Amino acid sequence: MKKHTPLFLGLTVFAFLKAFKRKSARARNANENASNTNGSQNKPEQSDNGTCPDPAAQTGKLAGLDYRQEMVGGASPSEMDVPIVIYLHSQFSEASIQGAFPGLQVPARVIMPLSPKTENGRRVWMVNPATANNEETLIEMASLGTDLGRFLDALAVCYPEPPIVLTGHSQGGMASLLLATRRPEMLDAVISVGGWLPDSLFPPEDPRLPPIYGMHGMQDEVIPYTDAAKLYEALQAAGHPALLMGVKDEGHGVRNMPWSDALEKALMKIEEDEDDLEDAEDEPVAGS
Repeated sequence: MKKHTPLFLGLTVFAFLKAFKRKSARARNANENASNTNGSQNKPEQSDNGTCPDPAAQTGKLAGLDYRQEMVGGASPSEMDVPIVIYLHSQFSEASIQGAFPGLQVPARVIMPLSPKTENGRRVWMVNPATANNEETLIEMASLGTDLGRFLDALAVCYPEPPIVLTGHSQGGMASLLLATRRPEMLDAVISVGGWLPDSLFPPEDPRLPPIYGMHGMQDEVIPYTDAAKLYEALQAAGHPALLMGVKDEGHGVRNMPWSDALEKALMKIEEDEDDLEDAEDEPVAGS
């Protein structure tokens, strides 16, 4: 796995700093929205019972979606500024958080929203075939983007300060990419595993997307690697910070994917850049 360790190669510090500037704006907007809604920044009306969920609870409901939560890397639920990882599960899979990211050591709050849709008694984000580039699938993806966008908005009000890394596999990977194109200002980084988007959803040059790192099995028969490569080539051509890593001898699974490694490096990079940005904010700007 050593050959996979130089993650985010080619994604400049500038790109990550821009992500943190967006995050800072997100935090300010979230605080303003909470204050305007009910006169308090501490109790925004976002959960089903009218307040933010208990940060220590392992399960909850936010913006209509049930979710599971787990603190990793020694993080405490009382640390409201610890980085957040939003994990979007794959089709038919509700793997445990530690099962998806074994050995994740960087402190983080991992939140896994659960799709309300089911097929044969198991959760799915989309009932229509995710790889079908047809009107029904596009309509369902648009609805999914709206639902997850509401969840993201609610989360940002309840946790206005920490950076957010979005990740998922298969349908969850597709949903991660979709949300990156629809709500780029809300995210600091995206890690998509086995994900893809139809040509019609390829984003334009503006607005600039958060850094996107993809991992894809080169033997994938569900979503061919060539389809994913086409998306990332389009992202790069449009000037977005995106990088795709092909994993040899892997299909549509995650067994050989350095997923935890990618998350750790993203979180560590974000933490480093946040410190740099805080230092920079104390310095005078040339020409001001």
